[in-house]
Amino acid sequence: VISINGPDGMTTYAWSNGTNTQTADLSGGSYTLTITDANGCENQDVIIITEDGPIASFVSDPTTGAQTGNTVTFSDASQGSPISWNWNFGDNNGSSNQNTTHIFENQAVLTITLVVTDAAGCSDTTSREFTVSNSVEIPNSYTPNGDGKNDFFVIRGLEAFPNSKLTIFNRWGNEVYSSTGYTNTWNAEKLSDGVYFYILDLANNEVLKGDVTILRN
Repeated sequence: VISINGPDGMTTYAWSNGTNTQTADLSGGSYTLTITDANGCENQDVIIITEDGPIASFVSDPTTGAQTGNTVTFSDASQGSPISWNWNFGDNNGSSNQNTTHIFENQAVLTITLVVTDAAGCSDTTSREFTVSNSVEIPNSYTPNGDGKNDFFVIRGLEAFPNSKLTIFNRWGNEVYSSTGYTNTWNAEKLSDGVYFYILDLANNEVLKGDVTILRN
């Protein structure tokens, strides 16, 4: 809210947004104010109101990855009062809709970017990686020794299969680990070195089986 304290004798106030009162409730932006006194004399000025800019944010469904040919939904979750949205999907495609969908045609690790702008011209940008894949790459060994290198059983491309289920068995067929929606976090805690067997259900009618060797030394 802004209030104009004009000199005595002023009779009318005309804002460029249509407000005709001495006090106006205005958001951020540029406004022209025309003041007219009782003698018909006018005085005009431009008033710029600044406010905190928007904070860009978005969510997607699926969250972290998709397979080629499937529709991905991107929804704006920005704070503030943006009036324009500029999406860049990282594959030479984009959108100016607030909420949008996109179908990725090629496998890649892409950077999705959203730029939002409010009425005052203030902008903010947010980006994050998004995996598009039709297959996964499963390692046959890893070294969970806590040195910060190759400490987890990382399946590349798994982000595109968010409903997958990973089950690990020892050589006697006993289940030692299981995760639905596996996020590459298995570090074989409390398990000895050796060969283990996995079943990876990608939840797309494809089940992969194999073995992985744990080597800490």
